[in-house]
Amino acid sequence: EKAQLEAKIRALTAPVVLPEFKVSSANLTLSDSIAVNFRVKKDVYEAYENVYAVITCGNTTVTVDNPTYKADEEIYAFTFAGIGPQMMKDTINFTLYGTANGQQYTKSVEYSVYRYCTNQLAKTTKEGFKTVLTDLLNYGAAAQVYANYKTDDLANAGVDQTYATATLATAPEKQLNLEYATIDNPTVAWKSAALYLESKVNVKLEIETDDLTGLTVKFVIDGAEYDYDKFEAREGREGRYYVYFDNILPTQMRTLFTATVYRDGVAVSNTLQYSIQTYVYGKTTEGVAVNDMLVAMLKYADACKAYFG
Repeated sequence: EKAQLEAKIRALTAPVVLPEFKVSSANLTLSDSIAVNFRVKKDVYEAYENVYAVITCGNTTVTVDNPTYKADEEIYAFTFAGIGPQMMKDTINFTLYGTANGQQYTKSVEYSVYRYCTNQLAKTTKEGFKTVLTDLLNYGAAAQVYANYKTDDLANAGVDQTYATATLATAPEKQLNLEYATIDNPTVAWKSAALYLESKVNVKLEIETDDLTGLTVKFVIDGAEYDYDKFEAREGREGRYYVYFDNILPTQMRTLFTATVYRDGVAVSNTLQYSIQTYVYGKTTEGVAVNDMLVAMLKYADACKAYFG
């Protein structure tokens, strides 16, 4: 009995062996923007207290203290989103912080979209995924040229083009319809539709109205509805405002969507129909930086649609 008691005491007083404080892996999310997920295993995250991350890329620094738990994988994902296509070679610095037994722990790693793509190109045997990755890097390089951003180190430099999309399988179509559905006596008018290309592909629509009070815009794409109530005044044009729509996946760049303006829940505009590929229509002549970027973007979108469905 004495031996058993001593064993129990030793077990209770033995120092807890902590799992190594580290990042398990990193991957990408290719949704309406490009995001990098730094992944920490559940046993690591839950063995420490006050775990958070500081992520820096260029002039942007974010602190993430509410990572997403993925139960099926038993990992916590710290996500850095909003990576512009021209930033695929930019280094993302990730530092994980935590405490245990009064001691602080840190772990730093570096990553980039380019590193993920080249690692996966070397590993995967799936030709469709190779096309997605290659077209993504080509899109990044074209965006660098368009933005005149670090053009001495393009994202696709030295990348094997065997699986790249050579030409668009289908030419972009013009699908703008300002009167897809109409109402009597609309008080808000659609004036233009275009794209705003930053960290994600934004649709930029222009309305004309003399009163923003109670206005919202309902966008519908593939059955999903999104309501926006933020408007940006157009400089130099009284009564003109822009509204941006950014909930479009790479697989949806050829997908039609609709937009309708409501005031306090009542439609006050005709319904507009548009698609991202409409903006690319007429901009496919090679050798023009914006054209080359838009075509590369649509090639990447088509590759995503073919691979992910």
